[in-house]
Amino acid sequence: AEYEGKELALLLRFLHKLRSTVELHGGGQGKGILFHIYFHSNKQHRVLLTRCMHLASKHAGSPSIARELMWLPELLGQRVSIPGEQQMHSILELEICRFVTKWEGKDLATATQQQWLPGRGHFTWD
Repeated sequence: AEYEGKELALLLRFLHKLRSTVELHGGGQGKGILFHIYFHSNKQHRVLLTRCMHLASKHAGSPSIARELMWLPELLGQRVSIPGEQQMHSILELEICRFVTKWEGKDLATATQQQWLPGRGHFTWD
């Protein structure tokens, strides 16, 4: 129960910041924002969405918490059904497999060594 409370607080803080950013930059002015989330693996993506839905159902008695938790699963599922639209997320492990690299593996170390955009250098954690 203690860990679930900490998980809930962490997810709510993350989702609140993400939602605030989306609303600030795309909110109601007729122009959208470019929004894309990168997950390291399919498992990471699946676990995040599953935990959001589980905690939302567990807190169904508190509509504001449940609504905040269901925002991301609903958002990520919206564009998939629109013809010609792409998903709002990518899996880094799958993206790395599309490139021939001098690195073996599909982990984060491999991802950070790739030059993803020409002329922009390598990704850094700074």
